[in-house]
Amino acid sequence: MKKPIKTIITVIFLIIAIGLLKNILAKAAVQVGAKAVLGVDSSIKKFSIGILNQKIDIREFQLSNPKGFDDKILIDLPQATVKYDLLGLLQGKLHCQLVVLNVNEVVVIKNKEGLMNTDELTIAKQQKAQAEQPKEEQETEKKEKSKEMPMKLDKVVLTIGKVVYKDYSKGSEPEIKIFDVGIKDKEYTNITSAQELASLIFAASLKSTAIKSAAMYGATAVLGVGLLPVGVAGVLTSNDSAQADFNVSYEDALKAAEAISNDIGTKVEVKKDIGQIEFQTGKTKIKILVENMENKKTSITVSARKLLVPRRQEAESVLYKIKGLIEK
Repeated sequence: MKKPIKTIITVIFLIIAIGLLKNILAKAAVQVGAKAVLGVDSSIKKFSIGILNQKIDIREFQLSNPKGFDDKILIDLPQATVKYDLLGLLQGKLHCQLVVLNVNEVVVIKNKEGLMNTDELTIAKQQKAQAEQPKEEQETEKKEKSKEMPMKLDKVVLTIGKVVYKDYSKGSEPEIKIFDVGIKDKEYTNITSAQELASLIFAASLKSTAIKSAAMYGATAVLGVGLLPVGVAGVLTSNDSAQADFNVSYEDALKAAEAISNDIGTKVEVKKDIGQIEFQTGKTKIKILVENMENKKTSITVSARKLLVPRRQEAESVLYKIKGLIEK
């Protein structure tokens, strides 16, 4: 009787081990692919691939910046879901019927030397090098690429929250601008390479900002006009405020908000009894409101106006700095 039980336990153990192994191998493949396409490291907190339902679930996927840029994060992607074709994969073809990407933020950086992190990515460098190559060499590269595993993404559904722009070229402390991209469930079809997918994300992100990244725009030229999002929400809106919730106490949130206000502002006025802080940066008036919420959470709202004109970007920038101090 003991022998059948041991056999059953062994089989169960092997099934679990195989399940874990396939997840580890698939996760590694995604990270290796990201390194090959962008030339940067990445981290994934949770990765699971289903065989029966032919579905991949990725959580907390973060791409790091290329060398020469101190900030850690290039892209923060909290969730990605992929519906893939198992039969096609077994035949050596990467065919996905659906890819859903929810990008929280893309961080664009200009370092002290004036270099852009997006221009230092592999896809941007390759596009620039290819443009300078003789036609014979270009044809040779095309033949080599044709030997790679064929890839086809039938539909990509893309959501992008914001672009954070940090300019270190003007001093020791970066000038920070926040662009509310506002792309929600935008659909794209017939993506045929990982390079196109990566270029698509950057093209969609930068299209609605004033950021100039010449090499990256060159890389996105392969996409064609039809793939770029049309009618993306503008950066400036009638709303002058930015808001976020934090898992910290009211006192800690107010302390962080006050510290940032004293660091970047003048004429700082703090009203601790109502959780309000007011100050100025140049001609822009900033108001911060800290409020208690349920479940031990705290809400921080930052509003900004310059001569009565809404300055949403500046409000986002102040909130981003407060967030950085809280999460430090």
